[in-house]
Amino acid sequence: MCREQPIGLPSNDRTVLPEPNEIAVRSLERPEPGAGEVLVETERTLASTGTEPTILPGECPEDSVRDRDGTYPFTPGYNTVGRVVEAGDGVTDLAAGDRVASRGPHAASVTVDATGCRQVPEAVPAGQASFFTIAETVMNGLRRGRVAWGEVVAVDGPACSDSSPSGRLAHGSESRV
Repeated sequence: MCREQPIGLPSNDRTVLPEPNEIAVRSLERPEPGAGEVLVETERTLASTGTEPTILPGECPEDSVRDRDGTYPFTPGYNTVGRVVEAGDGVTDLAAGDRVASRGPHAASVTVDATGCRQVPEAVPAGQASFFTIAETVMNGLRRGRVAWGEVVAVDGPACSDSSPSGRLAHGSESRV
């Protein structure tokens, strides 16, 4: 589900899950940024190996976050990299041309809260920058777990290895994984 989108297209192709086990691309009008938002034209978007495959079949665990948020039609995505095209009223930290990562959906153009954007240096490939939400999640987990330098860290889950994002960041803090 990862594709590059040329800048400047008038249409706004967006991935939608209209119902369980169905994926569609719909062309919508290009959104306009509201106050505190920026319009971003997507350069790269990253599909989650957890969220989208969990919601697609429509069999989310009862009372889970995915069960509450995964109603149809569902607009997936929260890992995008692109360029700011326009800033809404009150946005002072970002301007047209800035390269950012955001939690926007899989779409050619997205409007997102400007305070949630992360500036991306030109030297960072879009494919790498699109993993920013995973890096933020791992870093917050290590910080909230109060991992101290040199401690032993157990990494558990689908990507449980010392080469996973959690394992690599723990190694970076001189912890043993």
